[in-house]
Amino acid sequence: MRLATICTALLACIAGPAFAVEQDCKEVEVPVTIRATAPALPETFDLPSISNYVHLWVGFLFNLPAQGKYTIRGTHCTSTVRDPENNGRLQVLVHGICGSRHFFSGLESPSLGIEAFGGKNYSYVDYALSKGYDTLAVDRLGNGRSDKPNPFLVVHLPAQIEAMNSLLERIRAGALGKIPQEIIWYGHSWGSILGQGLTTKYPNAVERLVLNGWTAFVDKAAITTALRMQFWPARLADARKRFTKLGWGYLQPSSEKGMTQMNFWGAGTDFDGAHYDTGITKQIWTQVGTVAFGELLTSSLLNGVPSASFKGKVLVVTGQHDDFFCTTSYRAGHVDCGSGDKNGLGGSWSYVQDDKSILARTGKKAFPRATRFDYFVPPNTGHCLHQHYSQKLSADTTEAWLRETLPTSARVSRSGAGVVDKGADGLLRHDEL
Repeated sequence: MRLATICTALLACIAGPAFAVEQDCKEVEVPVTIRATAPALPETFDLPSISNYVHLWVGFLFNLPAQGKYTIRGTHCTSTVRDPENNGRLQVLVHGICGSRHFFSGLESPSLGIEAFGGKNYSYVDYALSKGYDTLAVDRLGNGRSDKPNPFLVVHLPAQIEAMNSLLERIRAGALGKIPQEIIWYGHSWGSILGQGLTTKYPNAVERLVLNGWTAFVDKAAITTALRMQFWPARLADARKRFTKLGWGYLQPSSEKGMTQMNFWGAGTDFDGAHYDTGITKQIWTQVGTVAFGELLTSSLLNGVPSASFKGKVLVVTGQHDDFFCTTSYRAGHVDCGSGDKNGLGGSWSYVQDDKSILARTGKKAFPRATRFDYFVPPNTGHCLHQHYSQKLSADTTEAWLRETLPTSARVSRSGAGVVDKGADGLLRHDEL
């Protein structure tokens, strides 16, 4: 598909206008129940023990049960915008490591007295509400204001999958006050790993996935990227002393430079600040959260395990220069995720043939039976694509895809606006942008 005005949209969203939407939001607490399996940690950390542990993870042998009842906290917003196609559809927003639900609302932090950066310019919550969607931005288990159980034995990918599946079941049972017409998973980074893992075990958990800042491949060079962040126990690393009561397995980056280089394209080079506001990197560092040891380990070992039975629809949005999920170099900044067609599109809505890019291979590996797999590569963009100048373009493209992939019965004629059709060349087109 060719989005006719996508290049114009890129220029228009450099400044990214704020989304003036009346908010109807409330804090929510949802109890979840988990019963997952994870191999016990080795008693010694010599090479044979670690090697054996890796094999246990991959094969799920000699499993140690992780179970319990916990509370997931988040912010639920109901759109006040009338849109017959999108009203009643809930986007569940799931953040990455060292983040929280506020990643999606412009990096505000009420507990720290920090307002959203740039007003609402960087708030995906406000963007989604302006298009008629409801949103639920959650703090994942072990993060933000959600419960923080044992970081070794409980907070890992298998348990997170169980927690989120339990959350979605409760949402469908009316935990938010009303039952959504559809649940759309919208993840970033680790939240994308979690979404893909969810559909591996529970292929009917959601109908559509939007996965940001992610691919199904992590090169060994990404270890260097992670090491540059210099993780230490959060109770020692956090300058604000917010985590002094957390267990030793909750970690936090201690290198602002390393974290910024991973998240932002051009950081520390001649392009520093060319594609993002340097002030936003400071705001991220000011409120950086934690990651559990179990999350770090399981994400690298289990990322991209095929969702063999998932038959839904998937959109991956990953920056052109994502320095974690696309890196193949041990030097910072030497990374390229590909570019798709001239509009940055790949998959069903692109004219690119025989696509061998890392994102195209992600679809074949992780979602072999998906009804539809597409991707978008925002140019000059790093891992934290929501905080680059291209963020409005990414949001607009995601919205175009969500409308295009609606069930035929759900589409509403709007005098030609947003109508999907085929041009003379047979390519799908969408005129909404």
